[in-house]
Amino acid sequence: MFRQLIAGAAAAVIALTGVKSGQHNPEEFYHAEGGAIVSPAGETAVLRGMGFGNDMWVNSLADIGLHHNEDSFREMSELGFNSVRFLLNYRWLEDDENPYVYKQEGFDYIDRSIAWAKKYNIGLVLNMHYPQGGYQSQGNGMALWTDPENQRRLVKLWGEIARRYADEPAIQGYGLINEPVVPELGSAAETVGQCQRLMQRCTDEIRRYDRNHIVFVERVVGVKDMSTGENLWNKYPIDDLWFLIDDDNAVYETHFYTPAVFTHQSAGDSVEYPKPCYVDNYLEYWVGCMSARQTSQDTYYESDFFTAGEDYNIYAPVLHSSKLGSGTALFDDVTVTEYAPDGTSGVVWHNDFSDGSQKPENVWSSDGTGSWSMSAGYLKISGGTDDYVLTFDKLKLREGCKYKISGHMWTVGAPSGGFADIRADFSLAENVYESGREYVFAELSEIVRFGKENNVPIYFGEFGADAESFKNGLGGERWVADVMDFCNENGISYSYHAYHEPMFGFYPEDTVKYPQRRNEALAKVFADKNRNG
Repeated sequence: MFRQLIAGAAAAVIALTGVKSGQHNPEEFYHAEGGAIVSPAGETAVLRGMGFGNDMWVNSLADIGLHHNEDSFREMSELGFNSVRFLLNYRWLEDDENPYVYKQEGFDYIDRSIAWAKKYNIGLVLNMHYPQGGYQSQGNGMALWTDPENQRRLVKLWGEIARRYADEPAIQGYGLINEPVVPELGSAAETVGQCQRLMQRCTDEIRRYDRNHIVFVERVVGVKDMSTGENLWNKYPIDDLWFLIDDDNAVYETHFYTPAVFTHQSAGDSVEYPKPCYVDNYLEYWVGCMSARQTSQDTYYESDFFTAGEDYNIYAPVLHSSKLGSGTALFDDVTVTEYAPDGTSGVVWHNDFSDGSQKPENVWSSDGTGSWSMSAGYLKISGGTDDYVLTFDKLKLREGCKYKISGHMWTVGAPSGGFADIRADFSLAENVYESGREYVFAELSEIVRFGKENNVPIYFGEFGADAESFKNGLGGERWVADVMDFCNENGISYSYHAYHEPMFGFYPEDTVKYPQRRNEALAKVFADKNRNG
């Protein structure tokens, strides 16, 4: 009876003022408790989500394509998801020409998805992906940080969102700013502090109306040198980019796309997952090398033995040419053989260049000339007025073992002084992992350490691999499965990025054509890991 009286009084307040009660009611809402997210039923919960991008680049809701519909929420439920990270552009809710006047059409758009979400028992995390002052991720939204008016508008907009949805249990929380990139100030603390203060202001404004919902606070992603315009992605270690706010219902967000050379295949790479070796923290990127020497077989080259040393613990097969001019260098059957202390031996790396699947991880030219191609079962380097280098997989040198690199090589039409060689390049790294899963788990463990040390929940608001990663057996679905395994084993909430997007989408196509094809390899991983994780 007492609870009914309180509820009746709160309803009267809402009827008279239009303002939500703002009372925290954990029995109806997901909320943070210590290092966990807790469900309305009082049980430790994992938000298993996917990002709905909503064509958030467009300025008008009238221009949004068929990004999602009711069937999208049904599909999420069938695949075992319980959450959708719902991306927003502030311009759907407020015009720059008429600030602080909020557009009902934008809230109608959210409300329609809330109704669908409720029907299929899905929650929404509203994420401000494009705030006043500009999209953050590429470091082009500095006006959010340099213009106080943009910050005031963002704070007030979050207050308006909270006022409208304070008592809506289908909302799981509010993602305050996506991937903030901030201007560099005098120190790491000062630089990150400007983001912390704005996140706190947004949270304080939300709490004027709404104490029910989680606020998702994302760490600083990068900093920008305002004098040069350069984005300083690695200016500070990740530990310096996390921060806490003063709120007992906050979840701390980060994103995961490691290794980027794999997850961003559309950048032109063709990298398989898993690979033989992953490294973390190069102490010396290049220490030295050993070249193969010509044998009596004419085109066949073989190196002397090389072993692990104090100065290096990893190596990479390398094909190198220099001053070829109009000539070419041809390579075939490049092989690394390992010789164990017990006298046995075996091939640990081989490339016959027959199908083009093992492409170089890195291509370097000292002066920008030269090119390479694979055809007819060999690799060809063409031209180049100076050094041209193709570096393949990183491999670990095992203590006590000896190695040789060998292969066939010949040049055609090279001028005097032009040459080519097959070699192993040596480097030193602090940590060497011998499988993709081992490496990914190590990287993720380092990221979630902030949550354990501060007893706060961590949320992987984005993780994903682009559409090219799922083609030709490259292993995008294997990478996704490993990330989801880590999250399930450690109780970490997550959101796959993204549902419908040409580069990263579960449906990788233009939204005006939706729906056409979905990534069935991903669908199998989602169904398995969401239900059985």
